[in-house]
Amino acid sequence: MSHDMIRRRREHNLLLISRIFDVRQRASPFTVILDSLEQSGRPLVRTFIQQANANKARVVFLSFETIEKARGVSELVKAYAGRDGPTELHRKITTHLSKTEDTLLVIDSLNALAELLVPDSLAPFLSSLITPKTSLVGTFHTDIPPLPQATDVSGASCYAAPALTVLKYLSTTVLTSHCLLHVLAQKRARDRSLVEPTFGLAAGVEGVVVGLGANGRKALVVEMEYRRKSGRGVTEWFVMSTTTTATTATTTRSMRSKAASGGSGHREQRGIMLLEEYPPYRNSSVVHTGAVVDEREQLAVQMESTFSLELSEKQRRDREGVVLPYFDAQRAEGGAAEGGRILYEMGVEDDFDDEEDEI
Repeated sequence: MSHDMIRRRREHNLLLISRIFDVRQRASPFTVILDSLEQSGRPLVRTFIQQANANKARVVFLSFETIEKARGVSELVKAYAGRDGPTELHRKITTHLSKTEDTLLVIDSLNALAELLVPDSLAPFLSSLITPKTSLVGTFHTDIPPLPQATDVSGASCYAAPALTVLKYLSTTVLTSHCLLHVLAQKRARDRSLVEPTFGLAAGVEGVVVGLGANGRKALVVEMEYRRKSGRGVTEWFVMSTTTTATTATTTRSMRSKAASGGSGHREQRGIMLLEEYPPYRNSSVVHTGAVVDEREQLAVQMESTFSLELSEKQRRDREGVVLPYFDAQRAEGGAAEGGRILYEMGVEDDFDDEEDEI
């Protein structure tokens, strides 16, 4: 991949994820955040809320796990008590949605919502909440095992698709959070042709629930899968800082102006960068003029020897001036027929038998 193509992909994907966080851009009406015990998706939810506040949009928070109202939330709809049915819960949500004002609807646990609804009604319930002025962001915990699905009277829902499959099908963007330390450890293992380490529940060790280094305080890795209207998907991996408090409103405008002027805007994106450009991640490879040089090739080039393997200018001229024996034999001095004849001078140790050629 050439250097210009890498630069264009960087600018395009950084601008794309900035538009996904922007409620007014409406780049992603339904965004699903997949998190786990190894890395929570709350930093991504905070980024969506901060961006909505910067754009002066309303934030409605449907709470299944959150007890207190978070900063920047306009309305908190409590659903963790489990007293309301699907119809009553839908009525409470729609009363806070505006038809004229940009609104961000955040659901902190799509798992609890899927358990509350009949499997066949999950897609219609979520689709009814998305309007031209409302964007939906929901978090799905991949480590929570699904409960047995409820069925209707006819029993037709027993063949319904799992909730995660339905959510991936409906969503326009899927953001998966990964622990940065775990991603770096797996990258180092791949570079050394070793088995990638597993952490937490994936390790299968009795009594281990969360691996070491989980839920990093400074940064996390975000895997983005964006679906265009044409159906073509755009995937990219980012490193996102969790310590920055600045919103991405100014960043989005600066990225857009940079892209329009033809300049590089990746430095304007505060708190987020491509994973392949993160220094600890790319320490085993260097991008030079658009080509990726393997670490082993770098070591071979940089390796110092006790003697020089190169020829000096004088040695190169002397080598070119050497006339090898077969050069004279290939000359056609006596005519074309003599070209290629073998020249051999007898030595004192040679015992030539003339009778061998008389046969």
